[in-house]
Amino acid sequence: DDPLSGAEGRARLREDLLNQLISDPRMGFEQETELALFEALFRFGVVEVGYTADFIDNPNAGKPILKEDSGDPVSDGDGPLSQPARLPQSESLFVKRIPASSFLAPVSQKNRLESNDWCGYFEYHYPEDLRRNPRYKNTSEIVASGRVLGEEPEPEATAGEPAGSGRVKIYKIWDIRAGKRLVFTEYGNKFLLEEPFEFLPFATLKFHEILDQFYPLPVVFNWVPPQNEMNE
Repeated sequence: DDPLSGAEGRARLREDLLNQLISDPRMGFEQETELALFEALFRFGVVEVGYTADFIDNPNAGKPILKEDSGDPVSDGDGPLSQPARLPQSESLFVKRIPASSFLAPVSQKNRLESNDWCGYFEYHYPEDLRRNPRYKNTSEIVASGRVLGEEPEPEATAGEPAGSGRVKIYKIWDIRAGKRLVFTEYGNKFLLEEPFEFLPFATLKFHEILDQFYPLPVVFNWVPPQNEMNE
């Protein structure tokens, strides 16, 4: 932040961009974060922030990237930069609340999420949606494993899980130690996706920490005994 460095202008540009993004009703920033705040009173709040885009083939793939002012190739010091094979289209950011009951952390927990070995969550998807995703592989053997509400749950099912009729339960895990993001189905033996990641896309909100545990003490936990006594 030296004089004449332009830091103030860059900071103002980023501030304007952030305000533009979070005020876009299509992102749902206010509603998703408000729901996470509400859930933090009873468990803890988790919001995932991500980037999504449709990619198309670049007809100029392999050709050098040219400067706008002179038309000379752009160089990184080792030589001219080439245009990528694919280009993003319809780019957008998203903010999504992750239900605390679906969020997972290891047994050997640390208070700070980034200090754990891994983290992630599970959710339900329709098999045809997974097969249509061009980034997913090993999708030919996907079979819906959900159950109809009211039926007896399978032995492996967890009490309180939502009905997943016609859908398949998938896990999205961020292996922090290995720096990889993994996606796999509940009963599958192959990864649908395995790719490196640079940072965890989660923002968590916890009001009362418990030492050496990621899961906190909910705010309402200490309200229950007085309430029970009043009811009695």
